[in-house]
Amino acid sequence: MSARIPPGFAEAWWQFFVTGDPEPMLVAIGIDLAAGSSGTQALTNTILDAGTNRLKEMVSSSYTVDGAFVIYGNDGGDLRFDGTTAPVAGLRNPNAFPNNCAFLLHKVTGSGGRRGRGRMYVPGCAEGDIDNLGVLGSTIKAVLDASATNFLSDLVTLADVDACVLLHQSSPFTPTIITGLTVDTRIATQRRRLRP
Repeated sequence: MSARIPPGFAEAWWQFFVTGDPEPMLVAIGIDLAAGSSGTQALTNTILDAGTNRLKEMVSSSYTVDGAFVIYGNDGGDLRFDGTTAPVAGLRNPNAFPNNCAFLLHKVTGSGGRRGRGRMYVPGCAEGDIDNLGVLGSTIKAVLDASATNFLSDLVTLADVDACVLLHQSSPFTPTIITGLTVDTRIATQRRRLRP
């Protein structure tokens, strides 16, 4: 068993691909499973499909979004199920910024300090959504914030999901509930952190 993903919790991963780059770029979020729920292929696809439907709204159509896998915490050793749904194209402008540019989504919790903060880097920033300084205009910021909010709420409204959570790398490993996702007003750049 992984201490980082306690029994009753899971970690969902989505991957992004762009033509010319064979390596996927990945984002993840922790899941607090409803009582009595456990890892299955059907639940894996349900979780991943719900997230994919919102992530595709944020990224360039030159990218594809794919539910990669879900890891379920389990006393006998973590369980992993790969998603089996076909990748989908993003819905924004096909002309994209270089693939090390990403929207920075802040995972908001009720806890203070560094331990109470998390983030996701969503690649596939479309040209026209960002100015020459990497700043989002107010219109696209509102669109992305709505997609991020709906990403979280779509997951939480699933019958087998109680909440989205931060999973911690160090003790204590008790997950922290995510209360919201907000998009930073400026894009972020990443070197290899998006990679597996």
